[in-house]
Amino acid sequence: MLVPISWLKEYVDIELSPMDLKDALVRAGFEVEDIIDLSKKIKNVYTSKILNIKNHPAAEKLIVCEVNSKDNNNFFIVTNDLSLQINDIVPLALDGANLYDGTIIHRGTVRGFNSDGMFCGPEEIGIFDTLSSITPKNVYKFSNSTAVGEDVNIILGRNEIVLDISITANRSDANSILGIAREVSAITGKPLKKDFLKEYLSLSPLTKVKCEIEDNKKCKRYIACLVNNITIKESPEYIKKRLKAVGINSINNIVDLTNYVMISVGQPLHAFDFSKVSGNSLKIRPAREGESITALNGIIYSLDKSMLTICNSNEPMAIAGVMGGQGHSIDSNTQDIILESANFARESVRNTSRSLRLQSESSLRFEKGIDFYSQELGIILALQIINEENWGTSDSIFDSLKIVPQQKIISFKSTDISKILGIDINNEDIIVPLKSLGFKIAIQKDYFNCTVPRWRDDICGINDIAEEIIRIIGYDRYDKIDAQRIGTVILGQKGDLFKLTEKAKDILLGDGFSEVVNYSFIPQKALYEINVANDFKEKIISLLNPLSEEYAIMRPLLSYSMIKVMAKNFIRGNKNVKLFELAKTYIKTDNLASKLPHENYKLCMSSYGSSFYELKTTLERLMYSFRFDVIFKRKILPFMHDFRCASVIDKITGVEIGFIGEVKESISKSVFDITDKLLLCEINFEYLLNNYQGYKNFKNISKYQISDRDISIVLDKDINSQDIIETVHAAATELLVEAYIYDVYYGSQVNSNQKSVSIKLRFQSYTHTLNDIEINGEIERIYNLLKENFKAYLR
Repeated sequence: MLVPISWLKEYVDIELSPMDLKDALVRAGFEVEDIIDLSKKIKNVYTSKILNIKNHPAAEKLIVCEVNSKDNNNFFIVTNDLSLQINDIVPLALDGANLYDGTIIHRGTVRGFNSDGMFCGPEEIGIFDTLSSITPKNVYKFSNSTAVGEDVNIILGRNEIVLDISITANRSDANSILGIAREVSAITGKPLKKDFLKEYLSLSPLTKVKCEIEDNKKCKRYIACLVNNITIKESPEYIKKRLKAVGINSINNIVDLTNYVMISVGQPLHAFDFSKVSGNSLKIRPAREGESITALNGIIYSLDKSMLTICNSNEPMAIAGVMGGQGHSIDSNTQDIILESANFARESVRNTSRSLRLQSESSLRFEKGIDFYSQELGIILALQIINEENWGTSDSIFDSLKIVPQQKIISFKSTDISKILGIDINNEDIIVPLKSLGFKIAIQKDYFNCTVPRWRDDICGINDIAEEIIRIIGYDRYDKIDAQRIGTVILGQKGDLFKLTEKAKDILLGDGFSEVVNYSFIPQKALYEINVANDFKEKIISLLNPLSEEYAIMRPLLSYSMIKVMAKNFIRGNKNVKLFELAKTYIKTDNLASKLPHENYKLCMSSYGSSFYELKTTLERLMYSFRFDVIFKRKILPFMHDFRCASVIDKITGVEIGFIGEVKESISKSVFDITDKLLLCEINFEYLLNNYQGYKNFKNISKYQISDRDISIVLDKDINSQDIIETVHAAATELLVEAYIYDVYYGSQVNSNQKSVSIKLRFQSYTHTLNDIEINGEIERIYNLLKENFKAYLR
């Protein structure tokens, strides 16, 4: 949200510099993304007075103007605007000037005549008024009373500093100038200057229009005010300047008024031309099947019964909370208007907006939530401006609200707050910040009975209260030691899940992996792209109201998201990428009594540009750090290479906890355009967490030397390496401390259906140095079992 500081100062006195104000808001929990100096958009452009006009000596459609401008100097400008006259005051861009659209102006020669700069049209200095009498192609003319030689930023009110603040979804109350002013007031201790509690209900009840609400759940409150004798004209300069500062172009005074009120107090308004309300009837009802509306953007939208509309006696006039209709909008002939200020349910507006793929500033605000207080504020401010500017006469009003909703009351002790924050806190530190934020406090014995302001829907319990207190007091007020304990009780510890997750991340980061965070949603087509749609056919969790088709289902595995990220990196030319993600997957549970999905914490790793053994080594290091011995066996997966994929199995329990291998080229290359070998591993991390036994006891290292032997055997090529190693260990005694395959040969020296496997055998005793007889006996037992199980023979 863009917040001009001068506009903010209308609500609260601010003595802080823009940078200090930004820092104060950041400390209070707001993300201030930027400080924008609007004067920097236009540079070196000044007002100038035309002193003399001559025809261009070499061009009939050009004239040469002598003007007086900056520092009382005279300049010669060549222009094609033949409507200019002596004594006109116009904007002059001198050598090196920056225009509103980013164009840079230089001194130059036009048809043989030197021009010291360029006159500017309205759009070149950021004026887009639709009611302006000067067309965009003409040079913009200031009033004859405008000072000469002044920076146009000063003349146009562009000497403005604007804060760009990111408002989180839970803080809809802060999505306005008033909302930010409340925060600044609480932070600085300066009271709000505006009093919005003036009575508007002194107006007579609205009788000229019959207002009906058919769905009170989707329309929680509806205010309609009839204003007579409206004059459609240009808005006053202060409204146009403020709207321009927040990126809204001026249309006319009434449209600008609705935008101005929305930005000021956060309440969207809409104005209907009273003469176009057929039957003098306003109905807030669901659309009927087959109805459609041409919106203000000129597009025709087909409606259905799930969408709330504002209708006259015949047809929809607006899509509630989203956009008005073109056929019932105000125009230059409008004489009377109905001003609408409503509270539409956020779910209704969100569903309609997404179904129609139509979004507006109003819909964005309704989707975040509007409180009941805002409707009054919006109408009060709008009528106040209409009366002050003599745009019309307030006639009568309708308000559907009969009973004001009860405000929430939260009760707590000061010790409750102390336990949550981990600091000793006194009564004053509770009362002062809460009162400054609009909370009402009543103390009864040891309890604080705290009445939540109507505009703070996000405050639900004591934890929210504690957060409000500490963010206004300041997180930096208490040092680290104070925040660690109250008395002898240490508050806040890292749980086992956090510790073990961090342990895993440290290992992966140490091996050169980078962490990624993906959405938990994937498109329906994703499971088809990696050929697993049938595997999860009955277990997919589909969203009833997805953001888009790209976020249609909850992901049942992490692999698809990881492959997508790897593809993006590959396409962008990033080399030797190694990524990991620790996140949950979601599938339907087999328990029919449970409606909740099964959430499984998983680890996914992927790489390209490095070898399979690097990925396998990282996995083994991770397993070792969690005290798991794992074995690998060939596995067939629809998206993995038929002969380069293995399941990862807990050696003790025999439970399969994941897979590792190479992604099929038909998927990595054909679907995702990754031409390098893509390696992928996905592990059931929750299994590791649930079965982690902590540190094992250490055992002594043998002081006797290791004896290494190699054995090469020939056997069927389809026999898995893990089966070979398991057979070796099964045949040997405890003297065999390690066995692994270090070479596999396919070629002319063996049959086409065979392979040669070379195995490293390491023997060691804890009691003595092994002799050849003992070692040869071990090798003989190993060879005999390999021969028996696999018909292997020595090479």
